[in-house]
Amino acid sequence: MLPTFNVRRRWFHPRHNLKEGDVVLIAESKANCGEWPLGRIMEVYPVDDGLVRVVRVKSKNKEFLRPVHCLCPLEYADDNPVG
Repeated sequence: MLPTFNVRRRWFHPRHNLKEGDVVLIAESKANCGEWPLGRIMEVYPVDDGLVRVVRVKSKNKEFLRPVHCLCPLEYADDNPVG
């Protein structure tokens, strides 16, 4: 009963589903967050529920397959400045 008092907002609110063209930081456990490489999502791999869990992301020198929880989105491809 006690765990139900603490609401886990992370799991109850929908988040932006990553897609091709989004710009992300690729989190690496061996590097400081200021040294994470910048990358662009090249391909997404959605699962049965429609959520993207794994993506192919291209950085300056190579391509990676990464789970989305190891990425920090910076700019979404559908974000267009107004004006």
